[in-house]
Amino acid sequence: MQVTLKSSTSAFAGKNFRRACTQAPILLRNPALSHRATKTMHRARLRLPVSAVATGFQSGQRTASPRNFPLQTLGAVWAAYNTALDAKPLLVKALTSAVGYTLGAFVSQALLPATAFSLVELISFAAYGAVLDAPCGHTFYKHLDDKVMPDNPRSKLAVLIKLTIDQLIYTPVLTCLFFAWICCTTGQPQSIVESIQAKLLPTLLANWVVWPVAHYFNFRYVPLEQRILFNNSIMVLWTAILSALSLG
Repeated sequence: MQVTLKSSTSAFAGKNFRRACTQAPILLRNPALSHRATKTMHRARLRLPVSAVATGFQSGQRTASPRNFPLQTLGAVWAAYNTALDAKPLLVKALTSAVGYTLGAFVSQALLPATAFSLVELISFAAYGAVLDAPCGHTFYKHLDDKVMPDNPRSKLAVLIKLTIDQLIYTPVLTCLFFAWICCTTGQPQSIVESIQAKLLPTLLANWVVWPVAHYFNFRYVPLEQRILFNNSIMVLWTAILSALSLG
């Protein structure tokens, strides 16, 4: 069918073009006919590419451009993630947090030349993200949105209240749990109190450099179900800092 389309289109265009050229001497003396001939030649030129363009369409649909493939792939992944998040929110958040903490610990080990690679540490960080960080964050963020100005949860005042609670209450408690978890999973449960006393304040000071700005954006602009994912995008850097502090 495409061959027939090409042949008939080319023949028609050529016929019109030859007719216009044959009548050129007469047309020059007649402005009206000259105008019609110009339109005929223009149509002939426009019809020539039709056969080539037709091969790029199947049943009226244009074939996908290779340039759009990465964006289409990312869009499909994002849609699949959100579908899974709607179906099993806690499980998906736990897996997301586990990946974020693992990447952060890996980056820390890679950037600290004096630190030997530790599979135990990677597993410990991943388990902490899945077992403690994600469930606590899931419950905490939902509770904040339910209790702090629920009629206007994204107002500046609501965000500042949430940020204050997060940084002065939730973060210190979660940080203590983090160091206790690391001590237990690395075989040093007797060092929990000592580790918290030595590392809590430096960790909070580092936290207050990174997280207030991140959480302001998080509370104000990010939907509730996406906040764990947003946290974990920042968590790679933060976990690298935590890993370095926990080893120090």
